Amino acid sequence: SGHPPGAPITLLGSRLTPLTQNPIALAGATRFAAIGLADEEPVMATLENAGLSRKPLFPVHGRAQFRPDGSLALSWMRRDRGAWTWLDEVGQPLAEKKEAYEIGIGPVADPPRTWEVFSPSLTLDPAAVSQLRSEFPGLPLCVRQIGDFAKSDPLLLTTIPPS
Repeated sequence: SGHPPGAPITLLGSRLTPLTQNPIALAGATRFAAIGLADEEPVMATLENAGLSRKPLFPVHGRAQFRPDGSLALSWMRRDRGAWTWLDEVGQPLAEKKEAYEIGIGPVADPPRTWEVFSPSLTLDPAAVSQLRSEFPGLPLCVRQIGDFAKSDPLLLTTIPPS
């Protein structure tokens, strides 16, 4: 109480202690010190997982269906950072500027082939599936949500079977 909404504060005990009125002073900070009234030395802490709360949650309920015509239908459900309650039959608002996903084959850090889509599905035609089977047999096919500040962790959709 007693501070305006959105004020940068840290709770150290039962009262609020302002960090700074200048947000630039915190930019790039990786170590912090706290000292109590009776302490002779500050307690130092290192910032861990910087920006983790800005990373989108990974998609869920992945499905991969190899169709009789040779095509491959992929789908998943997005999740949204900041929308921790799951309301049935109600779309959750997106915390990102746009809804976008990266589907990649092979190593997540450096996939040799990727697709970017703007809805939670992708269908690959029979020719594309045939090419994947010959070039990338046994490799994982994963999806990541593309956020404003980072990509989500991957969701495994399927493994490419050999030709």
